[in-house]
Amino acid sequence: MEIEFGSVGETFTIQLDTSKRAKLIKTLREAYYELTAGSPCDINLYVPEELILDLECDIEIPQSAQRFKILYFALCSFYSITPSSDAVHYIETLFKEENIEVNLQECPGMEAESSFFDVRPFIQCLGMNTYFRSVIVNDIQDPSVIPELCAMLQKNTSLTRLQISNVTKNTNKLDRLGNAFESTTRNSIIDIIISNTNLSKAIEALTSAISVFTHGLRILRLSDCSLKAKKLHALIHDGLMKNYPMALALKEIDLSGNRFDENSSEIFQRFLARIGPHSPLQRLILRDCNISWIHIARSIHLFEHLYELDLSNNALSEADIQLLCTTIERVPSLQKLGLAGCGIKQNSLEALSHSLSASTEISALHYNLANNSMSANCIQALFGPLQRSWMLQTLDLSGCKINDSVCLTLCSAIQATRECKLEKLILDDAKLDSILLSQRTAHLVAESLCKTLQSKDCIKSLSLSGGFSVNILLPLFDMLKNIESLQELNISNNKLGDSGASALASLIRDNRSLTSIICDGNNFSLPGFYAIGLSVKLSETLLHFAIPWNDLTQNIAASKGKFKLPATLMMDIYLRLNANKEKNVYSPFSGEVIEKNPVSLLPIPPVLVPQVLVDQLDDWEMEALNLVASKVPVVTSIPVQGIDLSKQPDVAEDESKDEPPSYPSVSIEESSNSEDASLENEPPAYLEKRYSGYVEGEDDDTN
Repeated sequence: MEIEFGSVGETFTIQLDTSKRAKLIKTLREAYYELTAGSPCDINLYVPEELILDLECDIEIPQSAQRFKILYFALCSFYSITPSSDAVHYIETLFKEENIEVNLQECPGMEAESSFFDVRPFIQCLGMNTYFRSVIVNDIQDPSVIPELCAMLQKNTSLTRLQISNVTKNTNKLDRLGNAFESTTRNSIIDIIISNTNLSKAIEALTSAISVFTHGLRILRLSDCSLKAKKLHALIHDGLMKNYPMALALKEIDLSGNRFDENSSEIFQRFLARIGPHSPLQRLILRDCNISWIHIARSIHLFEHLYELDLSNNALSEADIQLLCTTIERVPSLQKLGLAGCGIKQNSLEALSHSLSASTEISALHYNLANNSMSANCIQALFGPLQRSWMLQTLDLSGCKINDSVCLTLCSAIQATRECKLEKLILDDAKLDSILLSQRTAHLVAESLCKTLQSKDCIKSLSLSGGFSVNILLPLFDMLKNIESLQELNISNNKLGDSGASALASLIRDNRSLTSIICDGNNFSLPGFYAIGLSVKLSETLLHFAIPWNDLTQNIAASKGKFKLPATLMMDIYLRLNANKEKNVYSPFSGEVIEKNPVSLLPIPPVLVPQVLVDQLDDWEMEALNLVASKVPVVTSIPVQGIDLSKQPDVAEDESKDEPPSYPSVSIEESSNSEDASLENEPPAYLEKRYSGYVEGEDDDTN
């Protein structure tokens, strides 16, 4: 009897001369089933039927964690390497915490440059695992990770999210990622999140894969991927526009940090115009990509569910601003608007504010105007029209070169607002740390900030990270002791020294509302940290305190080994924060929009292409649509359930019980392409009867 193994990247053959062939085959099938239960992996047997014995009905299937462990040790034995107990413990911890996301960076031994253990068996185990739904590869430069990851994706059918960021080595092999998606029709990936990774050589394969996806894609985030205009044009024209059943499920498109030109902007506008009236798109992120706003502006109002539009770091002319104003008035669902670094002038600020105030539907807006030069007149132009209808919930003026005059004007404008709803004010990287700033002016700025918080108790979060002098912050700390509305305070990167540490410690002791403090980058010495830490240790309200690691490591390095990390105090801080969280008396404030697309348990079915869209398609688009239709299986009603990573619902508990419905299939002879044959007579994807069992909206897993 000849046995061929080839599921782990290498193929080898064992020849056995035995009379117990049937029993051996049965044992192999049972062992294979125990390790791959729930996975659609098949085993092919080219033997006579009389050698296929029935499997035992009472095979005990190990729990997911145990099955992962068994398979991991088996693969380690296959490769003749020593298993990593830390890696096994990491996986067991994820199961215990009901966490369905594997973050390779958090796995002990998986270091940035090279791993302390062989990653091959660890990643290969994910290929047949049905518990995990998300894999994160962040800052991992081990050259073996990317090839193994791509090989794993050819087998796994349960992962719904893939996140890759800051990968600089072996990026030329990322084309295997697209090949993996295209080679298997059983993948469940609906979230493709790749950032700060060069995809210039891999985007062609990924584009080809996207064009033949047989299920919906929810997130397409390819930010800072070194994609030039021709690559973007191909991605849109040859990928997205050739697969509307997939593209009509998109809820987020992020192409930031790449380079559009006129042609690629125009084809992107055509794509947006096609899907707009029928799309659930919520986030359109186009930061720093040279996008032509004149081209795409005409399509934005078509998206009824759009809640975030980010055009930061794109130069916007006055004509662009006028188009943007018209767009704002026609997108009532807008909740976040990003215009950081767009060179917005005073007149443009006023025009934008008029448009915002004219919209009766926008009630809570996160407005990012960072890195635009702001004068006192700009502040007045920004706030003047908003006095009639205030909708700002977050205002970000980071890097706007705010001096004392601008800061005082800003505080006065906020105080004068009658129906202020502002919850988060961000004034990072100001210009208020000059040695020429008089003590009287500094005290006046601190007093204005405090009065603003007193008069507008809706402000829960204040960020003053960088650019504020000690002469402003020390008196401000003293004034904040009696402010009961503020919950979050960020005063990092202000070089306050130990005098600032002492004042901050006093604030923490006396204030009874603060739940979060960030204070790193202030040149705190070890005694300064002790002063702050002892106050945190006694606090009954703090839920989050960011340890000032930069200051600590800088001091320890300067002491040449004389000082060590205050481990006991840090443990006391950790225990105090956890004790405060368990009391759950003070709920932490979060000024950010809640994540609306958590990790999903199931793929999204392909979307019915409405007849009105079909009528608009060009011949090449129709040809591509018919090709996709020939590969898409008939869709029944499948609810898609999103989950919060912090706590998994009952569905995951059922998953962990591992009760697979049936044994893996057995092929006794060469398999034919029966799936393609069964689909040969199926109706096209744009005909309604193909999706008669699918109710629109069932794939909406927003919170």
